[in-house]
Amino acid sequence: MTTDFATAPSAYGLNGPSAAVTVEKSTHASHTEILTPPTTFDHDPDFLEDRFDQVITGILAIYPEGLSDTEFRRSHLFYSLFTAVAHRNFGIPGLPSAPQQGYASPEAARNSLERVDGIFEETDHNNLSKDEIGFLQDSRRATTDEKVRVQRTQFLLKLMS
Repeated sequence: MTTDFATAPSAYGLNGPSAAVTVEKSTHASHTEILTPPTTFDHDPDFLEDRFDQVITGILAIYPEGLSDTEFRRSHLFYSLFTAVAHRNFGIPGLPSAPQQGYASPEAARNSLERVDGIFEETDHNNLSKDEIGFLQDSRRATTDEKVRVQRTQFLLKLMS
């Protein structure tokens, strides 16, 4: 069964692509345990919603016209941007220590992040730095591997600092 979910509420003006979710029957003996939601949720939903809204607001400050004309319209790159902004604002456990909060301005962050579009437009890889080539490779294959997600987020954080 495949279901489409929007990557971000259209109320936020991001209008990103849909993310397909595939649910398949598990061959694991206790697949019902895996699919059963936990009975308790140890996080304050209002707090999480507030943090989510702050990250979306931060992205909108950087890209007030939305992301549809940028490489961040692609799901995995949007998630990397979301993670980078969230880590910059709050810190995310499991990522290297958060850089200084905020940026000089949303415009300065935008100017730096525009390099991502340039990386994907470049036809001659000799014109890219080693880090840019790594980001490009991390964005084209194994996009869901944790190591690759962390590397993409770190690259974006470096651009924004």
